[in-house]
Amino acid sequence: MTGADGKPTGHNTIAGVVNGCALQENWTSVKGGRATSVSIYDAASRRWHQTWVDDSGGLLLLEGEFRDGKMVLVGRRPSQKSKGTMIIHRITWTSLDPDRVHQLWEASGNEGRTWTTVIEGTLIRKK
Repeated sequence: MTGADGKPTGHNTIAGVVNGCALQENWTSVKGGRATSVSIYDAASRRWHQTWVDDSGGLLLLEGEFRDGKMVLVGRRPSQKSKGTMIIHRITWTSLDPDRVHQLWEASGNEGRTWTTVIEGTLIRKK
């Protein structure tokens, strides 16, 4: 993945698992942080779900849908920095072409009135 400035921010490995019914992502940042996620489309609810876990014990459960050319997943969890505050996380993926996807991860501590960018960049398929 490259950041908005074009510099590398980390490396992702994404693969189909469970007979192609889910996607597993393994992420390593250039600073050494690690995270993994599993995403699945639930045909019964017609919603996407993602479980995301990082190396500090952070857990984020997201759900959403693919609409208008974008995948948008939203989840909430308690703030790790400010006790008693819930943070809404919104991650949007937009296909730029068959080999590149723009990712925007935003967070809001005020029920979505304002958003702060957590991560923004481009995922580029290695050939």
